[in-house]
Amino acid sequence: MDIPSYVTELMDVLEENGYECFIVGGALRSALLSLPVKDYDLTTNALPEEIKHCFTDYKTIDTGIQHGTVTVLSHHHPIEITTYRVDAPYEDHRHPSGVIFTRALKEDCARRDFTINAVCADRNGRIMDFFGGREDMKNRKIRAIGYPEKRFDEDALRILRALRFASVLTFTIETETDLALRRKKDTLAYVSAERISAELKGLLEGRNRAAVLVSYREVFEVFLPQLKDVDEVHMEKMISALSSAPQDASVNMALFLSESGMSDPEQILKDLKYSNADIRMIMNLIELRDMPCKTKIDMRRLRNRLQCPFDMYLAYRCACHSDTDKEKVSSLYEETANDCTSLKDLAIRGNDVTALGIRGPQIGQCLEAALHAVMEDRVINEHDALLAWLKDQSIF
Repeated sequence: MDIPSYVTELMDVLEENGYECFIVGGALRSALLSLPVKDYDLTTNALPEEIKHCFTDYKTIDTGIQHGTVTVLSHHHPIEITTYRVDAPYEDHRHPSGVIFTRALKEDCARRDFTINAVCADRNGRIMDFFGGREDMKNRKIRAIGYPEKRFDEDALRILRALRFASVLTFTIETETDLALRRKKDTLAYVSAERISAELKGLLEGRNRAAVLVSYREVFEVFLPQLKDVDEVHMEKMISALSSAPQDASVNMALFLSESGMSDPEQILKDLKYSNADIRMIMNLIELRDMPCKTKIDMRRLRNRLQCPFDMYLAYRCACHSDTDKEKVSSLYEETANDCTSLKDLAIRGNDVTALGIRGPQIGQCLEAALHAVMEDRVINEHDALLAWLKDQSIF
């Protein structure tokens, strides 16, 4: 295992001060599965104040010091270092009522959600695996540590984490974990919409997203009751679209909403606390789902209404319409790159229209009419030609 020097440097500091230190969590899981590694997290038997004392020469941030987490900046890389801990009883199906620090690595690993997330490695790559996480990785299984039902009852978000891992890693969920997940699905009511949407976005980026959405439909219905009214025809349509789409959360959410035929997709996104920017982009995809794209005029009209990257729209469109001529649509997009498709491209401005004696809301109406006339090749985009065209319109 190739551990970056900015990580081993911190591990060495802790060990030189007499403490244990291990890499744990997603980074190690990804490394063992030969996947790209993102952020490294470390766990140690040093208490929070001891961690800070070890790193007086580094910038530290009390990220969650009450829970034992201190962030240390190592060569501009933020590394979270957390003290071994045991969780106190959970009281709200989401958060422990407190934490108890421990000096035992196994006790820390025992509190984690799934075996694949409880594997640790020291700075030399030596693996510590108390619960069979490596074997589960080999068998591509997601298995809860200890009693699955207790794990999901403690923190309902683990239900969606299991489904996200199943989608992203293309793993299956071990039988007892699967049964417990389904039995405890209603505890998702205790999870905030923001956390649900974050996990859902991750799930929709996974290669196994369609299969997970279908297999665990009853779970998703807890926070998406509209799914209960989706018939089998629309489900098959959605599965087909999701299966052919890229691993893009926005594209796949648009497909999930449009191809399933669920009513009021904008309200669903609002209920899930999607950002206004995400809502605009996803709704723009849905609204332009069936826009004609066969001629330059069609493409200019599309450009005029498009509010997301064209590649994103094209991926969405191809997933919705399998007969889309991708090369032709792309070619039309390139051919119209310099065409007039918005008011800022128009050769006249509001003051030009005002000079014709037009006032109030009609100024904007005239500019819009002129823009569409240009896009439709009814008039050339030149100042005098546009003013002459406007004078000929019945608005005068």
